[in-house]
Amino acid sequence: MATTANRGARSTFRRRAPKRSGLLTVVAGALVFGVLAPGTMASAKPLEDYATWDDVVAAQGDVDEQNALIADIKSQIEDLKSQVAQAEKEADAAGQTYAAAQSAATEQRAQVHTLQTQADEARAKAEEAETEAGAYAAAMANSVPSDPTVQLLAQPESADQFLRGMSTISKLGTHNGEVYQEALSARNNADQLSAQAEDALAELEQLEAEAQSSYEAAVAAQQNLQTKRDQKINKGSELEAMLVPLMERRDVVQADYEEGERKREEERKRQEEERRRRAEEARKAAEEAARKAAEEAAASGGYAPPAPSGDGGGDSSVTTGAYAYPMDPAGWITDYFGPRLHPVYGYWKMHTGIDLTVPGGTCWAPIYAVTDGVVTLASYLDGWGNMLIYEDAEGSVFMNAHISDGGFAAYPGEHVSAGQVVAYAGTTGPSTGCHLHFEIQQGGTPIDPLIWLGNRGMYY
Repeated sequence: MATTANRGARSTFRRRAPKRSGLLTVVAGALVFGVLAPGTMASAKPLEDYATWDDVVAAQGDVDEQNALIADIKSQIEDLKSQVAQAEKEADAAGQTYAAAQSAATEQRAQVHTLQTQADEARAKAEEAETEAGAYAAAMANSVPSDPTVQLLAQPESADQFLRGMSTISKLGTHNGEVYQEALSARNNADQLSAQAEDALAELEQLEAEAQSSYEAAVAAQQNLQTKRDQKINKGSELEAMLVPLMERRDVVQADYEEGERKREEERKRQEEERRRRAEEARKAAEEAARKAAEEAAASGGYAPPAPSGDGGGDSSVTTGAYAYPMDPAGWITDYFGPRLHPVYGYWKMHTGIDLTVPGGTCWAPIYAVTDGVVTLASYLDGWGNMLIYEDAEGSVFMNAHISDGGFAAYPGEHVSAGQVVAYAGTTGPSTGCHLHFEIQQGGTPIDPLIWLGNRGMYY
């Protein structure tokens, strides 16, 4: 990795400074004012067009109107369900579009790196050949007398030695010509590679902009999905409560109004309990994995990783002030940031993050939030498997890939704190074994997580 860093430092190509996305503010405003791109979100019927309690009261005593209102309310309940289903499809499609755009940008980064490296090497070769040619030329100039004829006439006894020297100089001149041609060729090659690298960099910046745009669309789609789910709970529960007096052909009483709120609270509790259940299952799976790892470590005399905390919160052993290690600090890196031979695809590919594992095995090992932020994505993405992404107040994006099925411990829209368990490691997607792919992006551009962590006192 030191070689890659040095080459990067030598490179003459400079990318423009990334702009802060301000993503959370942009998306929130788009959702409020309805300015998201057409086709990105499920088309929603305005809630003000749905039935109200005033409609139910107005229909009292009119059977035909009551029947029509019952049919309308049932249709509206189904409409809410269909909006959620459509939003789920659109969120999935937006996620896959982002995955494809990010993959294209990753491939282009590898191309840029290759061209920049080749240009650096060609430039170094040209400089070496130019230096050698200059040294030969200087040596020849110092060896040849100002007037060889005068020297030959003045010292005829040294004619043989003189002629042999002139022959050597002639050969040096021929060799120097070859060295000069080599230097010229290397310089031309370096210039051509530099031009290609510049073009590749311009294309990369365009692909990164597209990836950033698709990421913002994917985040907006997930937030829209959550909005639709909330509407289904709130308005759907109210609509279901309206059906009761209509179906019973009676006047509305205070208890009917209260029934809507009771149903809403009941559904909220059901969903919260479902999330707690999933979190508890994930925690138990992590504990079981840690227990097995401890038994194996004890049998071999090795290291046993600590069991995850029972409350799903942070582990003080991983927190350093306002920041936290993404995994147990006793873990290690199995793949670094930079080009690598991909273990699944079998060809050289840019690795835009670091791969982490922990002693005793990584399956169901807890993954921690490295800083405070808001979860923006939690879904399956091609190329990464189950992915959880959160974003801090500065717009930095933190990506955690290959999470176990059922291993999400935080969800879109949720605020997370440094050291909080947000997920559990796995091997979903293109992966050869349980590990965490940890990636940081700033302005849509991946940065080396080791540098980010090291600048905050965290080292692997």
